[in-house]
Amino acid sequence: QVSIAINQFTSTLRQAANPQIMKNQNTNNENRSLFLVYIISKYSYLSMSIFFFSIIFCITDLLNFWLVNPPEYTNIFIIFMLINGMLSNLGAGFDACIQATGNIRQNQIGFCLINLAYLPIIYFLYRFGMPPYINVIIMIPLTIITLAFQVYIMCKITSFDYNTYLQQTIKPCIVTTA
Repeated sequence: QVSIAINQFTSTLRQAANPQIMKNQNTNNENRSLFLVYIISKYSYLSMSIFFFSIIFCITDLLNFWLVNPPEYTNIFIIFMLINGMLSNLGAGFDACIQATGNIRQNQIGFCLINLAYLPIIYFLYRFGMPPYINVIIMIPLTIITLAFQVYIMCKITSFDYNTYLQQTIKPCIVTTA
């Protein structure tokens, strides 16, 4: 519920930018479209980080107030789900830009395969006796792989520049987080 509430806030931000990203991509104003992708990814991440840092520093108190007697590992689940949400926001405008090109097949296949890999990985980790919260920890590398895959697709079907993305989105997010 915590993750959903915070993701709704950032998804509203993304939904506001998606029509502009798609419109600019379709009207051959790809530079403006990519600029919006860089900006919306950065602001989605940064806006979620405000909530993230507010929550992680008082997670135990919040859970005790909200649930009175929270289940074991609840704080670990919430923290890792929020980290995963922040990382996924680094690609906030990717889907709209990819969809606007009409070349969605590779993106959808890759996205599905990466997400389907989650099930057998978790199955084997649970079989080897890993703790119950391993599922939210495994989501983080899979989200990073998904982002890397989407960057690859963006570079392949648009004039997306990885270095510009690093400078305009990733670097400010890392600096602000640090």
